[in-house]
Amino acid sequence: MKGTLLLLAAAVLWSMGGLLIKLVDVSPMGVSSARSLIAACTLMLLTQKIPRAPGSATILGGLLYAGTVTSFVIATRYTTAANAIVLQYAAPIYVALLSGAVLRERVMPRDWTAVVLILIGLCIFFADGLTVGNNFGNCMGLLSGLCFASMVVSLKAMKGHQPVDAVIIGNLIAALVGAPWVLDGQWDASSLLGVLLLGSTQLGLSYFLYTRAISMVTALQAVLIPVVEPLLNPLWVYLWMGERPSGIATTGAIIVLATVVWRAISQRALSLAAA
Repeated sequence: MKGTLLLLAAAVLWSMGGLLIKLVDVSPMGVSSARSLIAACTLMLLTQKIPRAPGSATILGGLLYAGTVTSFVIATRYTTAANAIVLQYAAPIYVALLSGAVLRERVMPRDWTAVVLILIGLCIFFADGLTVGNNFGNCMGLLSGLCFASMVVSLKAMKGHQPVDAVIIGNLIAALVGAPWVLDGQWDASSLLGVLLLGSTQLGLSYFLYTRAISMVTALQAVLIPVVEPLLNPLWVYLWMGERPSGIATTGAIIVLATVVWRAISQRALSLAAA
């Protein structure tokens, strides 16, 4: 249960990105670079450690993390936000396929049921924004989902390594990749505040919680539970700006949330029965 709560807390922090990004008048790659640098510093402060002589597993995890955040930023630039999110959150399918082969974690029929229901719910939720065009952006969205799934499996597979080290290294890589675009925009007080919050809280603190949770849950849980994140984005916008989600979007959100709750309760019941 503790792992589930940590994952939910991480998802809530991730979901603040859509609102905070409105404060920043800088290119997407510049935002990605600045927030990743701040996130790396935040994680090093929270853990009071600096990764030293990382092994190949840690470097691989870092590269996959950098690929996740960078490709998602590019996807949101070249396709709709709905496409980018739905394509990234196809990750549970990839994790279900990878976790059995790599981690020897058994994927049950109820797991596949949860994956299908969540994807249906997300498609309904973002129905108005989904398009078939923007092929490059859609490919980047698919790449982001593949990187995210591979990163989760990689972090889960680490033995004798700290997953947070991989995330710190990944943030440093992402910061370096986006560095040429950092000065492309207006760095006024609003932008500085937005990037500071994005890096320290929305990315840094969230992944501190996420890397603590990953050892307590299965790889599939580590991607199924955080799917509540894109559903919370419009909630913050509604509370802050009064933009009410449509009835169709609400239906999709209910399907996703109900599936996540059902999956968490069923997993808890199985854990208690096995104890």
